[in-house]
Amino acid sequence: MEEKVKYLEKENAQLKEAKKEAASHRSQMENELKLLSKESTEHEEAFRKVVEKAVRDYPHSEEGQDFLKTYWASRVDEFKKSDEY
Repeated sequence: MEEKVKYLEKENAQLKEAKKEAASHRSQMENELKLLSKESTEHEEAFRKVVEKAVRDYPHSEEGQDFLKTYWASRVDEFKKSDEY
């Protein structure tokens, strides 16, 4: 009986430790998600400003069209090199 109690106490301690590790991992993942969300928002804002500038400065000119094509090509290249692709 004492062996069973010791075994269960040991098992309980392991479960508590696993729960702490899971909570820590979850907290770390939540922080990482917040950071990625912030970076994504910053990238979207920068992209919006670039497009607004291109449309404002070169609405129908060849320079504007070339600029947008080059910009989009670079964005596609970045995406293909990323882990998300």
